[in-house]
Amino acid sequence: MFGQFAAALPDEPLPANPLWARGWARFGVTLSKPAPGAVLVFERGPTAGHVGFYVGEDAGRFRVLGGNQSNAVTEAWILKNRLIAIRWPATVPAPRPRRVRVAAGGATSLDEA
Repeated sequence: MFGQFAAALPDEPLPANPLWARGWARFGVTLSKPAPGAVLVFERGPTAGHVGFYVGEDAGRFRVLGGNQSNAVTEAWILKNRLIAIRWPATVPAPRPRRVRVAAGGATSLDEA
């Protein structure tokens, strides 16, 4: 994911260690609510994490596009109670937060490794 940011937004400061998912919780600026394309940071155990782009949500889960989800770039459902941060690049005007409702269905990811 960080390679795409570096190429698309060369002036955007990236986390010091972009491979550490939880480091993305300090990336850019905070959004109070999700918007399409926002960076969502999730906990995975006491110290690990996962990062994905907001696609949509149902009542209890976020639909995210992420890399290294089952060793591929895929969409996955992740429980909302795992959310750590909603972030947006500081060098791009912040969008108007907008929830995208996605029809429920599909398995919930419990470990994106």
